[in-house]
Order: sequence, then structure tokens, then C-alpha cells
Amino acid sequence: MNTLKKIKSYCNDLQSIQSDWGLKILYKLRLKPLWIHYIINGGKGDRLDLEFEALTDYLINDNQELISKYRHKDSNQTPIGETAPIWVCWWQGEKQMPELVKQCYKLLKKYSGTHPVKLLTKDNYQEYIKLPPRIIMFFQIGIITIPQLSDIMRMYLISTYGGIWIDSTYWITRPFYISSEPFISVKSGNKY
Repeated sequence: MNTLKKIKSYCNDLQSIQSDWGLKILYKLRLKPLWIHYIINGGKGDRLDLEFEALTDYLINDNQELISKYRHKDSNQTPIGETAPIWVCWWQGEKQMPELVKQCYKLLKKYSGTHPVKLLTKDNYQEYIKLPPRIIMFFQIGIITIPQLSDIMRMYLISTYGGIWIDSTYWITRPFYISSEPFISVKSGNKY
């Protein structure tokens, strides 16, 4: 990537952070590390290391109230059982899958054992998920993309029904085996 494209990409990143999180977070996560990297350190060292430190500091120190709230809270974690569903999403449906995705899906069904495979599509997701109208509106007008909607659906499904989420391009080569070691699917009574 040439220098001009790098600068443009970084400026777009700065603009995105500012519009999503505000100037205070933009300063903490990007501008202060940039200042330290170029002005204080003379451009030596890795700027990304400074940004990572700033992000870690922000997540830990600026979110203590949230961390404390969940630190000692009992969770309603449900171990994954032999009949827990396997959730997979291909928005356009099975008939519209590219050949690679079709083969991945075929292998998933072949090796799923006693786990029912649930394929989510634009035509059936509402059978399992009740999204707030605002989320649906954001998706319809393009503020939320299909991958982002998929993330929202994954969290809803796992928290509501439990089970396993697997991306549609995973190439499964053997039957699913859930060991006796703790393998948790977070399922709770909370509705979002």
C-alpha cells in the first residue's frame, strides 16, 4: 500500500472513531499514541504497540464500573450437550451457496452427529430470533452489514438456545466431539 493510501486509510479510521466514540476516545486511542510515537519517541518503535497499550488502558481503567458489575456475578452458563444445536448462517440460502460453502455445509451436516444443524437465512432467521425493530431498520438502510447482523444473531441464538455457532466456511473433517473438559455455551434468561 503506498503512503498516500496509508494516510487516507488512517484518516478514515480517525474519522470513524471520532464519529462513533467522540473526541475523548479518539484522543486516548489514536491521537495521544500518535503524538508519543512521532514527537516524544521521534518515530522510533511501533506505533501500533502504543495504540494497543492505550486500548488496553481504556478497556481496563475506564470501564471499572462495568468490570466490577460482572466480576463476581454468577452466570447461567450451560455446558454443551449431545443434542445442542449447531448454528450456521448463509444469508442467501443453501441454493445460493458458492461451491466451497456448499461443501463445507455438506461436511458439517455429515459430521454433526446428534447435533441438529440449523441453517439461518434471510427467509427463516425470524423463526429463531426476535430482533428489535431498530436493528432491523439499521440493517435495511445499510448501517448494519450482513456480517454485523450475523454477530448480533449469533449472540442472540447462543444466549437464548445455547449450542454451537460455526462459520459457514469451516471445513469439518471428523465428527464433533465435545470433551468432558468444560466447554461452555453461554445461555441465559436475559432478553436483549
